[in-house]
Amino acid sequence: NIFKKFGSRKNSKGVIGESSDSDLHPRRLAEVRPCEWPHTPFLEEAGILQEFMQYIANAGLTDFIADECDQHQILTNIFVQSFTFLPRNNPPEVSFDLYAENHQIPLTEFCNICMIPSDGSLAEPRSVEFEDFCRTLTVGDERGVLSITAAGLHFPAVHYFALFIAKCLLAREKVGALSSPDLAILRHALRRDRTYSLGAMVGRRLSMNRRKGPIFGGIFASRLAKHFEIPIRHYEKEETMLPLSFLDYRSMVAHEFIVDNKDEMLLYNLRFNKKHNETI
Repeated sequence: NIFKKFGSRKNSKGVIGESSDSDLHPRRLAEVRPCEWPHTPFLEEAGILQEFMQYIANAGLTDFIADECDQHQILTNIFVQSFTFLPRNNPPEVSFDLYAENHQIPLTEFCNICMIPSDGSLAEPRSVEFEDFCRTLTVGDERGVLSITAAGLHFPAVHYFALFIAKCLLAREKVGALSSPDLAILRHALRRDRTYSLGAMVGRRLSMNRRKGPIFGGIFASRLAKHFEIPIRHYEKEETMLPLSFLDYRSMVAHEFIVDNKDEMLLYNLRFNKKHNETI
């Protein structure tokens, strides 16, 4: 086989070198899962749609959730496993592959294409900064900021927004203790606090997902592919569309937001600490 050599010089679209189909195989074997979109019917039934949408607007994510783009198996896998956040470049950049085509573009351009805000510090937030903020959202939980979970947030719309951050925006497998990026974005939404760049937090999360865990991030891959006019390779045997997934009733039961029951009534699960919770 004769393989094409790749140059290091970027063209006007941020493409590095030439496109080649010689290597579409990701670096590691991992399950690819879809990001979960907010579910309007559930939010309406729970009576928290208006409050949730206000948080979305405060965080600058109205356009982000309006475009429920398709997510694709191979495109997402290659994109995430090649993604690199380059905060020390001037300006800060991200690098990624869309199939065999490599791109390196400014973080601000990445954010504009993916419909997320880029303003704020590129520094990584520290959990200790959110001690006072967390006390306003929990009652009776004395475990400290490092142990705060989404289930411990005592306002349904805030709890749901925390799940949206984890399962759609930062796109990770487990929703356990809230991380410092979770808390920074939550504070951004509730208080319009733009201390930290949401784009930088997404960039770090994608870089982390490259190395371990199931693969998430199809929203970003699809929007970038559309922007750079890269067609989805439906002719590839394993290029399938990921199932459309929502933070709906079943998802909320799985995340312990509500308690399952045969009538599918919305019984909210209120957790005060590790041992004490109530259903209302």
